[in-house]
Amino acid sequence: MIQRRGNTVLLAEPISDNAFFLESLLRSWGRDVCMAASVDEVLQIMRREFIQQAVIATELVSAGQMLVARLAALPSLQRLIAVGPVGRPEIEREARLAGADVFLPRPVPVERLAQALDMAASAEVVQEP
Repeated sequence: MIQRRGNTVLLAEPISDNAFFLESLLRSWGRDVCMAASVDEVLQIMRREFIQQAVIATELVSAGQMLVARLAALPSLQRLIAVGPVGRPEIEREARLAGADVFLPRPVPVERLAQALDMAASAEVVQEP
């Protein structure tokens, strides 16, 4: 059964320091955060949560492009944000080809992350069938 909560963000980040920072930041903005550190955890969360936004490390994008495509195909998903190393245009290109709407370099620019999430807030919400 899928749980429906508003403002749910899937945070898939295998680097614990980055995950802690991003989780704290997202929660401070009033977001519900579902944490994942692996592709398997992302798949489990997808089965039980109504995901509206996702922030995914490029390590997981590279390891599972089909996962990103699957996330991008979720009717509830409004924004898919990839986070990765700065100065690596091939990684950004790969993330966008896999389905990411936005690419942000590490360390994540807080203002740009806020803007990326707010873009989704103004979009029309698609109801899951």
